[in-house]
Amino acid sequence: MDNEHLGMPPAESTSNESKEQEKAKEKQAKAEARKAAMKEAKSEISWGLGGFLLAALLLTVFVVQNTENIKVKFLWWDWTLPLAMIIFGVALFAIVFDELAGVFYRRRRRSRAAEKAELERLRKTEK
Repeated sequence: MDNEHLGMPPAESTSNESKEQEKAKEKQAKAEARKAAMKEAKSEISWGLGGFLLAALLLTVFVVQNTENIKVKFLWWDWTLPLAMIIFGVALFAIVFDELAGVFYRRRRRSRAAEKAELERLRKTEK
C-alpha cells in the first residue's frame, strides 16, 4: 500500500515542505542582514553629514575672515584675488598633483610586481 491510502502525505510533499521552510529561513536571514546593513548605513550617513556640515562651517568662517585682496604676479600676468581664493587654488593644485603622482606611482609599482611575478614563474618552469 502507498502512503496516501494510509492517510500519510506522499514523501514528495514532505521534501517540498522542507525546501519551502529552507527558503523561508533564507529569506528571513537576508531580511535581517538588510536591516543590519541599513542600520550601519544610517550611522555612516549621519557621521558623513556631520563631517560635511563641520567642514562647511569652517570653510565659511575662513572665507569671511580672509576677504583681503592680494596682488599676484606670475610671469607676465597680474591678478588681484581674495586671499581665500588663492589658498584654495594652491590647495586644489596640490591635491590634483598628489593624486596624479599617486596614480603613476601605483602603476609603476604594479608593473614591477607583475614583472617580478613573471620572472619568478619563468624561473620555476626552467627547473
